[in-house]
Amino acid sequence: MSEAIVMEGRQELFERLKAEPFPLPLGDGAASAEASSAGEDRAAEAAAPIYAERAPAKTVTLAYPFALDGQTVETVGLLPPPFTDVEAVSAGEMAELEMIGGMAGLPLAALKAMRWPDIEAVTKAAQRLAPKIERR
Repeated sequence: MSEAIVMEGRQELFERLKAEPFPLPLGDGAASAEASSAGEDRAAEAAAPIYAERAPAKTVTLAYPFALDGQTVETVGLLPPPFTDVEAVSAGEMAELEMIGGMAGLPLAALKAMRWPDIEAVTKAAQRLAPKIERR
């Protein structure tokens, strides 16, 4: 399967999964409302930029390709993360794996589906593209 087809299918899957709502964590109403507001602010900021098409800065070929929702994932192309994601990870508002998913254009479910050697290779490659993140 060509890399272009894999990339196109991956992007379609990512867009579909981004559009699906996810449940908010249970807790007191104030904390949930605050988390929801912060998430909406981050989503609004993340939705604003439209980047020019670029070849991935780093491509990782998976040792254990897999299919998820009918889409085959054989390679993972990574781009540097947007600054807002770096800030969110630093502030503890976003998990590093979520940022890596954004760098790869993959949903979190795809990253979690990878076998250990593959996610380790993807994570190490992503960490070379991202700045060292110190959590506040």
